[in-house]
Amino acid sequence: IGFRNLDDLAKRTDPHTFRVLKKDCLDLPEKLYTSRIVGLTEDQHKMYRQIKEHAMVVLGDMDLVSAPMVITQLLRLQQVLCGHLKTIDGETITFPSKRIDALLEILEEHDGKAIIWSRFRHDIQHIFKTLEEKFGEGCAAAYYGDTSDNMRQDIVRKFQDPQSKLRFFIGNPATAGYGITLTEANLVVYYANDFNLETRIQSEDRAHRIGQKNNVTYVDLISEGTIDEKIVKALRAKIDIGAKVLGEEARKWLTLTPPR
Repeated sequence: IGFRNLDDLAKRTDPHTFRVLKKDCLDLPEKLYTSRIVGLTEDQHKMYRQIKEHAMVVLGDMDLVSAPMVITQLLRLQQVLCGHLKTIDGETITFPSKRIDALLEILEEHDGKAIIWSRFRHDIQHIFKTLEEKFGEGCAAAYYGDTSDNMRQDIVRKFQDPQSKLRFFIGNPATAGYGITLTEANLVVYYANDFNLETRIQSEDRAHRIGQKNNVTYVDLISEGTIDEKIVKALRAKIDIGAKVLGEEARKWLTLTPPR
């Protein structure tokens, strides 16, 4: 329905809280936010409509719908946008998607190193393979659940080496979004977001921390009128609520409007 009594909550917490933001402690370059609109193929449109309509039927016909069922439907919608879908039997089927083309276009426009985040294992593997085919062997590294500890350390070390040919860090923000330093990158692309505000903010700051000398550009791949927009709006709402409760101005952050 909506949040209520936020002014009262802020008044009650104010005498007991003190917060210093990173921007008040560190002299770091600016964060820049933009989005890249990604169209859907005819098959994707069809699959997306079918899954969405099925979800509406489930919600309308059942007296009790469990959270996992709803989450699964949302997950399937997002997978369709990325060009893959997991069946009931656990098999992953793939189909053409314009999202990988949009990513390649962004990376070709950028001269330096870049970070690509996705919540899906299949995306990480597919992006890694595609980038190696496009830009050459050794240009990319995948950092996710299957990556060993030794490989993780080696990936970070090579990525932070300006002389290394490793240009693209492809990771799962839940795995690689905490603790590591990736300040050689000044471009961060979100291939597939999730609803978790903490992992979003933490993953952003892998590139935006001590050692970063350039502005960092964050690009969200968005398919209009889909769950992509709902996720960004949900993340935006969470950051706005936090700012209001703490008596701060809402900061410039995620945007659904690409540059003209």
